[in-house]
Amino acid sequence: MADIHECMTERLEHAEIPFHYEFPMRVAGTWYHPDFLILDLARRREVLWEHLGMMDDRIYAQNALDKLDAYASAGFYLGENLVITWETSRRPLTYPKIRRTIAHYFLDD
Repeated sequence: MADIHECMTERLEHAEIPFHYEFPMRVAGTWYHPDFLILDLARRREVLWEHLGMMDDRIYAQNALDKLDAYASAGFYLGENLVITWETSRRPLTYPKIRRTIAHYFLDD
């Protein structure tokens, strides 16, 4: 199986959605690199897409929550301009879920 970020990148490119991969972003003095900074042309806004890939690891999960709090302090809110996908060792992110996520958030009906 290809790396999940490669699949996400390929699907965004296939849908012709402009994005930056791991674009550096400074929030409250800390540098973050969200998985994707996406330019939503239809709505003229920037959207972060963060994939949380090891949510069954307690320390990773705590760090992920801290990161989401930092994004909120920078004006990125879940369901508005922040998209989150996640997985655990028992519940991997699937290619169909990636396609559905892109269609739901970034493609016009």
